Amino acid sequence: MTSLITNNSGSIDTGFPVAGQDNDTAGFRSNFSNIKSAFQTAQTEITALQNYAVLKASLSSPSESVINDLGGSTIDNALYNRFYGQAYISPAIGTSTNVNLNNGHFQIFPISAGLTLNFINWPESGQFAKVTLILTSSNGSTHNITFSTTGGTIVKGNTGASTNGFTNPFTVPYSFTANAVSSSSGQDILKLSNVLNIQPGNSISAEYAIASDRTVESVDANASTVTLNDNVVTTVVGTVGATGATEDLKGVSIVGTSGQFICEKTSLIVGEKVRISGTILNSPAVTGVSITSTSGEFTCDHTPLKIGQAITITGNINPGIGSITGYTNPKTYYIIDTNGTNIFQLSATQGGLPVTTVVGATTGLSFFKEYIAGYPAPLPATFKDYYIIETNGTSTFTLSETLNGDPISTVIGTPAPLTYTVGEVTLTFTNNTDVVPFNVGQTITVSGVTPTSYNGNYTVTAATTTTVSYKGFGTGSQTIAGTVTFNGISTGVPVTFTYDGPRVVEAWTYNGGSTVYMAIVGNY
Repeated sequence: MTSLITNNSGSIDTGFPVAGQDNDTAGFRSNFSNIKSAFQTAQTEITALQNYAVLKASLSSPSESVINDLGGSTIDNALYNRFYGQAYISPAIGTSTNVNLNNGHFQIFPISAGLTLNFINWPESGQFAKVTLILTSSNGSTHNITFSTTGGTIVKGNTGASTNGFTNPFTVPYSFTANAVSSSSGQDILKLSNVLNIQPGNSISAEYAIASDRTVESVDANASTVTLNDNVVTTVVGTVGATGATEDLKGVSIVGTSGQFICEKTSLIVGEKVRISGTILNSPAVTGVSITSTSGEFTCDHTPLKIGQAITITGNINPGIGSITGYTNPKTYYIIDTNGTNIFQLSATQGGLPVTTVVGATTGLSFFKEYIAGYPAPLPATFKDYYIIETNGTSTFTLSETLNGDPISTVIGTPAPLTYTVGEVTLTFTNNTDVVPFNVGQTITVSGVTPTSYNGNYTVTAATTTTVSYKGFGTGSQTIAGTVTFNGISTGVPVTFTYDGPRVVEAWTYNGGSTVYMAIVGNY
C-alpha cells in the first residue's frame, strides 16, 4: 500500500520561508500544521506496522524472538526454507485427555493407563489442519487407547495394511498377536500362523510360555518363522488338583521278540504307560547249561537266544565243578554274544565285559530267560513301568523301558500270572485366559505333585483351558501342588509381539472436525 505521508508532504511549502524578505506568519502556521499532520500519519502507520507486521525479533529488544500471530491471514505463493514446528510435550497422563489443536501440529503424550484422546479446536470448515501424535508408554506397560473428536466422527484408514492398519484395540506401545504353530525347547525358531508386521527387535511373550525378556532377532517371511534371541521356550502351569483311574488289560500275551504284545480290545495310545506287576512263575528255562571257557562262555540245549537278552541264574552251584566269579543267588546277567541257539557269552552288565568263569558243569544252578526285558524272572517283583511306542490303538502294542525309546527284548509266550495295568489321570490348573496351553499328543512332564504317583513323563490325551489328561498312574487327592511342563509352545497359543518404542499417528480434517481422518505413520 502507499503511505499517506506522501499526501501530507505535498501540502508542505518546501520553499517557505523565503530568505531576505519579510514572510507572512500565516505561511509558518500552514507549514507547521501540515508537518504535524504528516507526523501523525507516520505515527499511525508505524504503530500499525508494529502491531500487524511479521517480525523477526522484538522491536524493543532485537535479541528477543517473538510469536507472530497472523490472525487468520493467508500466506500465498511463498518459498520457505528451514521452517520448523513447535513440539508440545504433555506431562504423563493416566486419564482421558483433550488433544488441543491450539497446542500445535506436533504433540507428544506419555501414557500410563488406558484412556481416550479427544481432538478439540479444529479450524472452521474449509480450512485444512493436521496434527501428528507421538504416543509412548510412560510405565513400560501396554495400554488400550481410543480416539474421539468433539462434534464429529473418526475415520481410520487402511485397516489390515502393514503400516497404516488400526488394530482393535489400539495399544501403546504397538502390540499384536500371531498364533503359534510349533516350537520345541532348545530351539530359537518359532513357527507362526503369519509374520505380518513382525520386525527384529520386537519383544515377544506368550501366556505360560516364552519369558518376557525374549526379543525377535530375525524374520523369515517365506517360512513364516521368527528367530528369537534365546532358545528357551517352555510352557509351565501349576496344578491345583489331580484325579486318576486305572484299568487292567485282559488276554495279554507276547507275540514277538521285540516287545510286541496283544490284548483284548481296549483304547491304547503311543506314549501310554503300562504297569506290569506280579511274579512270573513260568519263566522259560535254559537247560543243559555247561561252562565252556574262562571268559563267560556257555553251551545249552537248543533255544532261541539273542544279544542283550537277560539270563537270571538261581540256586547254589555244587563245589568242585564249574563256577562264575562274583555270582550270588540269585543274579541277572546279559548275553553279549551268541550263535542264536545253543552258545552264549554272559556279562554282569548290558553290553559289558565278559564274566570270569571256571570251565565245568553248572549242577545246582537254574538258568531262566526273561520273558520281558528288565522285568525280574523268576524273581519276585512289585511292579515295573513300560511305555507303548507302537500300537494299532486297540489290541496290539509294543513296549519300551523309556518314553519314545527302543523296543524291549521279549520271549514269545504268556508269562503268568502277571497283571498289565493302564491308567488315566486328569490334572486341573488355574487359567485366566481362553488359551489351551497343551495339545493332544504332546509329551509333558509332571513334577512336584504329592502323591508322587502323578509325577513323570506322559503323552497328552485331552486338554482344555483348565485341564490336561494323560495315560498314567495316580491315586488319591493332590495334597501338594506341582507343575506341568511342555518343552515348547502349543499350536494355537497366541504369541504377543510388541514394538517397545513410540507409536506415531496423524489426524487431519478440512470440514471443521465433523470428520477426522486418521492413519498410523509408524511403530518404533
